[in-house]
Amino acid sequence: MGLTALAPGDPVRLGAYRLAGRLGAGGQGIVYEAYDAEGGRAAIKVLHGDVAADPRLRTRFMKEAEAARRVASFCTARILAVDFDAPRPYIVSEFVAGPDLRRAVREGGPYAGDALHRLAIALATALTAIHRAAVVHRDVKPENVLLGPDGPRVIDFGVARTREMPPTTTGIVAGTPTFMAPEVFVGQRAGPPADVFAWGGVLLFAATGKDPFQAETLGGVMHRVLTVDPDLGDVTEPLRSLMAAALAKEATARPTAHELLTGLLGGVAEDGVAEDLVAGARAARGVLPAGSGAPALGVVAEEAFAGLSPEAQADAPGVLLRMIGDDSIQSVDYRPEDEPVIARFAAAGLLVRDGATVVPAGAALSRAWPRLREWLAAERDGLPVHRRLAEAARVWEERGRLPGDLYQGASLREALHWAATERRYLGMNRRERQFLDTASAAERRRQRRRRLVTAGMAVLLAFSLGVTAIALRQRQTLAGQAEDLGRQRDESAARAAAARADDLRDSDPGTAMRLSVAAWRIAQVPEARSALQAALAQTKIDMFTDPDATSRASYVLTPDARTLVRAYGGEVVMYDVATHRPVRSLRGVGDRAAVTAASSDGSILQVGERLWDSATGKAVGPALPEGARAELEPERRLISIIGPDRLVIRPPAGGDPLVSVAGTELEGTVSPDGRWAAVAGRQGTVEVWDLTAGRRTFSRRIDGPVSLRGERGAPQIAFSPDGATLAVGGDTSIVLLDPAGGKQRGEHFASTGGGSLRFSPDGRFLAEQADDTLYLWKVADRTISAQFPLATFGRARFTADSRTLRYPTEYGSVVSVDISTVTHTDTLDVPRERSGWESAAFAPGGRVLAYADLGVARLWDPTRLAPIGGPLTADAGSAGVFSPDGRTLAIPRRDGSAVTLWDVATRRSLTTLETGAGPVMALAFSGDGRRLAAGVGGAGGKEIQIWDVRAGRITGTVHRGFIESLAFRPGGDPGDGRTGEPAGDPYGGSGGAPESERVGGSGGGSVGGGDGSGGEVIAVGAELVALPGGRTVRTPTGVSGPDVRSAAFTPDGRVLALGLADQRVLLWDVERGARLGVLSVKGLQPPLRFSPDGRVLVTAGDGVHLWDMTTQREIGALPIAVTALDLAFSPDGRILNAVARDGSVSHLPVEPSLVAESVCARVGSGLSAAEWERLIPGITYRETCGG
Repeated sequence: MGLTALAPGDPVRLGAYRLAGRLGAGGQGIVYEAYDAEGGRAAIKVLHGDVAADPRLRTRFMKEAEAARRVASFCTARILAVDFDAPRPYIVSEFVAGPDLRRAVREGGPYAGDALHRLAIALATALTAIHRAAVVHRDVKPENVLLGPDGPRVIDFGVARTREMPPTTTGIVAGTPTFMAPEVFVGQRAGPPADVFAWGGVLLFAATGKDPFQAETLGGVMHRVLTVDPDLGDVTEPLRSLMAAALAKEATARPTAHELLTGLLGGVAEDGVAEDLVAGARAARGVLPAGSGAPALGVVAEEAFAGLSPEAQADAPGVLLRMIGDDSIQSVDYRPEDEPVIARFAAAGLLVRDGATVVPAGAALSRAWPRLREWLAAERDGLPVHRRLAEAARVWEERGRLPGDLYQGASLREALHWAATERRYLGMNRRERQFLDTASAAERRRQRRRRLVTAGMAVLLAFSLGVTAIALRQRQTLAGQAEDLGRQRDESAARAAAARADDLRDSDPGTAMRLSVAAWRIAQVPEARSALQAALAQTKIDMFTDPDATSRASYVLTPDARTLVRAYGGEVVMYDVATHRPVRSLRGVGDRAAVTAASSDGSILQVGERLWDSATGKAVGPALPEGARAELEPERRLISIIGPDRLVIRPPAGGDPLVSVAGTELEGTVSPDGRWAAVAGRQGTVEVWDLTAGRRTFSRRIDGPVSLRGERGAPQIAFSPDGATLAVGGDTSIVLLDPAGGKQRGEHFASTGGGSLRFSPDGRFLAEQADDTLYLWKVADRTISAQFPLATFGRARFTADSRTLRYPTEYGSVVSVDISTVTHTDTLDVPRERSGWESAAFAPGGRVLAYADLGVARLWDPTRLAPIGGPLTADAGSAGVFSPDGRTLAIPRRDGSAVTLWDVATRRSLTTLETGAGPVMALAFSGDGRRLAAGVGGAGGKEIQIWDVRAGRITGTVHRGFIESLAFRPGGDPGDGRTGEPAGDPYGGSGGAPESERVGGSGGGSVGGGDGSGGEVIAVGAELVALPGGRTVRTPTGVSGPDVRSAAFTPDGRVLALGLADQRVLLWDVERGARLGVLSVKGLQPPLRFSPDGRVLVTAGDGVHLWDMTTQREIGALPIAVTALDLAFSPDGRILNAVARDGSVSHLPVEPSLVAESVCARVGSGLSAAEWERLIPGITYRETCGG
């Protein structure tokens, strides 16, 4: 890869690294050459912005680093640093100075003889190390083999997998077709044999210069891979036989990577795999002659400098230091006298000409070139002074050399001192010297004038005594100004604290919550309120990171989510995730051994190929088979040992196995009570043993709802906490089985894609973890209660109280996610079997709730979660709508033929309104509760019937083609005091509404009946319709009736909010007939609700969100993880009540002081004095969460 200059928009630095230029670019990202503070060379892979925005690709990028870090550094590019929280995540890896294998073959020709043999050893060594780290590369190809000075390195783990990673659910084949194994083409999972097949293909390319199985189409490639045995040409033994075996069509017929390595080394080493790896690495050196890699940036710069004349070398520091600093670069104007330096360094690719200016090609030269570092060190203190001087001189000249643009006072003295005493390499140009000379002369003239003015000051003294009275009056003004300045200071600090809190929500969630409360306590600005609301809604509540984290360590989170285990350098350290403190350590587990499994309580660990008792520090039982992984079951009684070709369940201390099943890619688990064991195999086979009776209870293939793609292998399995239920998950469904006989329990779940399964400790929820998302199923009704995005390499775990989900992320970090809004939300005792068409309605103030499903409607006390009497009706079409005083409830029949009015206090039917025309699509009470509007659709068209509630009769009928939303305007007519007449013509003429919308027009508008009562306005879709006349008096511009899905007025009737089908909310000033603004709401759906004072609007959709009506900006989200059916503010507007489809009821604080109390309760405390000083300097410390 050749180095090219940074492109416009490229960063100049990433973290601690400065970028020198581009090494290459692809569909997912860009690779840069970079240098650290000591001049160390690195390669940085950065995701494109659109790719970084895709959670799945972002997670895949994280997994690439996880896989690469697990592999020994001698055979790959070592990971130096990562940042997955950056707007564009990146991975920093060791720079390998050398071409890739494809380029080497293209430029130097095919390999043969000893060179090919050494290359084969090098690649076999790399694969052995990769597979030993429990990683499958899945994309071994010539482009991913870099020929470094110390031997080949295998890079790019972008599609690699580790054994602990949850199975992929995309169904997309990963890899490069011409090096892809046959089993992958037929849908099977790519395991270590697929890498071995690719090893044979890469060596065949190296020997021939041609891709194996090359064809014009993908179908042709697939055919050749599946059917053709390639010609190995002149390859000699023993490599020829090993390549032929590696290219076998059947995965089971191929040797392992270690077997390839020992075959190439001439036998099995006595000390096993580790000794073979050392021998292989030694033999691999010399594949590429030393010095053939691309030179480092500092070498290039030194060669360019050496080619300059002595005069140009003397000028070089001044030329380069003008445009290069420690942490910055800038363009400078081209000067002819600098041409020798610029030409030489531009020819070397270190500078770039851009018209009349010159700019460095990258920001890394100051790191990579020792000579430049020396120049910078000598001039470091003076560089900022010179930069300011150069800019001031440029402005002075461009503006016509105005005296007002000259330096004076301290700025002039600083520049003159630097120019006279502090410069070593950096000189001034003509413009800068003239600027200082002119400024110095002007300063001398000012000093002469100052001496003359001093003599006149005595004359003014007497006059100053006369203005004392004026000064006294000014004190009050100054005091007010001081108060204003203090308020401005506090508001600025609050905004800064709120912004800092938002920055910390991912990396330090607890501090973010405390900082949000502090921001609100300092000053109640909108930014602080939004931060406070975000703190209440954020699900990530804690992140613990190992204080001694290193890329070489391995980590495991115990199944009870309490302990993070680290193994590194022969020592194991265990941390309490909740307190962030170490709780236990043990030594002597092997210097290079990795921890791969832990029992639920962390008492037994798998480190390397041994089990260890973490309390005693002693090994437990015999060593595990090479490459095996253990599933350590609860209470230390049993372990499942999953090897390459067999699964065994036995006690940790050893002994005869209780279960032993032959096969590949098996999954095994034991019930928490130790009674049952389950083993799942390929194609959906599940076997269950009763361990107490010592017999198998059933063995069957789970057909029907559970289907499996070949790539993923065995279905996922998990026992419930009581051991009475076994969950089996495939690509399309999850079924629950009775382990005693295999009988299915109830209906199946509609699986999201075959991810790993785990029950919550209380057994009420089943978590399905598929790639980067965790889906939380409610077991009782087989519905998804919520889903949470994850960025993890391992499995997420529940805490014992089922309130928190924890998962490992990056290296040495554990994220805690609050799921209590799902698992611990109060829920009405509604039937488990639901229709999917549930409806609910709060009475005004949220004091009573109506809930209806499957025709049954009843009233509930939403605070006590208790039913109020028995069901109102078994023939309800919906939960209906309450009158404004909450005393009457209107419920439509299921067939839409009538609406029944119910007395809420007595739960007795008041009257039935026979609508008769068809299904009731919308209902709305007038502000005084005397009229009910019913939107009815039927064969005769759609109409709004206006009913007199007391008399039980229709007083008017308005025909419209759209009746999905109805809302009476509080206060009657829109602004001019006249009812039923337009308040000005919104259509620009004098005749009112268009003909199609007037009474009797073709578009509707005819009024049937009417008794002259009313004087009200109702919003019908996008129209404001006057009653009883039925005229359209106003319509918001650009909105038609079919666009509107919901509507709500502010309590004073001045503003109408319309929820539109395109997920926007239109705000309309009813009195002025003007649009106020538009809010974008993702997933918008009814209802819309205003607070009692009209200052806040709440919307539902993808979450529940609050909006400030003064600024029309979002305040923030509320902590509701499920879809809301209805929302209602408390009478004082301080609480928002919400009800979801599953009957869960939430009472959420909205008033900021209540929100602050809730956040304090979540996080446990406010900022400490030390945290305050660090995060909010300059503001006096105060308690924010009580004493």
